[in-house]
Amino acid sequence: MLKQKKFISLSLWILLLLILAELTSRLFFVVSGRDVKAFGLPDYLYRPVAFLGYELTPNFKLNHPLMAISVNRLGFRGKDFSAEKPEKTFRIVCLGGSSVFGYRLNDEESWPAQLEKRFHDGGYPFVEVINAGVAGYTTYHSLILLITRILDLNPDLVIVNQTWNDMKYWHFVSPDNPVYHHWSAVIKNPPSMIREISKGSYFIRFIYAVYGKLRAVLLSKTGTQEPFDYLHDGLDALSEEDLAYGKKVYKRNLELIAAVCGKYDIKLVLSTQVRLVKEVTSEKEDELITYFMPKALLLSSFDYADSAIKEVAEENPGAEFFDLAKKVPADLSAMEDHVHQTREGNRLIAEAFYEYLKPWIPEN
Repeated sequence: MLKQKKFISLSLWILLLLILAELTSRLFFVVSGRDVKAFGLPDYLYRPVAFLGYELTPNFKLNHPLMAISVNRLGFRGKDFSAEKPEKTFRIVCLGGSSVFGYRLNDEESWPAQLEKRFHDGGYPFVEVINAGVAGYTTYHSLILLITRILDLNPDLVIVNQTWNDMKYWHFVSPDNPVYHHWSAVIKNPPSMIREISKGSYFIRFIYAVYGKLRAVLLSKTGTQEPFDYLHDGLDALSEEDLAYGKKVYKRNLELIAAVCGKYDIKLVLSTQVRLVKEVTSEKEDELITYFMPKALLLSSFDYADSAIKEVAEENPGAEFFDLAKKVPADLSAMEDHVHQTREGNRLIAEAFYEYLKPWIPEN
């Protein structure tokens, strides 16, 4: 009987301490102005979905000192819009990964948002630009997204800006080894009760944050680099032959996107991706580039991708090639890292697209 009382007493004390820790953690986040969702962001920002693997969580909001993110009710970044295109609206949809989504940027700083503002300021208030970029998405995702979601939005023009994420699978994909067997989605684990509880607990998220910070400090002091999933396996042994099938499916995906747009009379712009990767890089630039294959191979892969984009555009009526990579400087004034742009870099991209697309916009 005495042991039972001690156990109950101990359990109550533990419960009381956990409640106190949770209340203290919530007070900390309120006073500091931090958003708990910033600590373990993928758990909140994304949700599992059929066909695509994961997508943005509709109605998600993040208000954090370093970044503000809004996902509208339709599951796209930015303000709400009507799924049914308003009369006399010229609707542009931007497809791609994190560099389209707006990596580490507020909603209004992403280049799709800046592009819409540029059109409005330039006397085209009827132009609407939808940011359909999602971190980690490849042309596989964009093709599926186009078929399952974008066509229903009745766009007048689609922009595809996508290379880097696709190059990550080039070295292992084959007819016997499909990409979906390996491609690690942002969401790595299915929903569970424990995961849902952790999402609702400020204390657990606080512990995650402290652990992450300490781990980062330890790794930096020991000079240890975290493995980038499967991408570093056999890195030095890669050759052009290893990438051949991956390149083929990349171009095929672009061809299918062009075919779908052509079928439904949607103008298509296929653009090269702005990147920090180049022949001569500084020591600081090299630190910011994730080399998941030898540098020479990475450069030749970008050359192939640029050529493939141009060829697909030239072979498909209604599609246009835009060499965006030549419009934005490949240096630290515009680049945050290998393919993510700074705020200024996003502004330059928006300006480049604005000047290029102006002749396409009808008088209204």
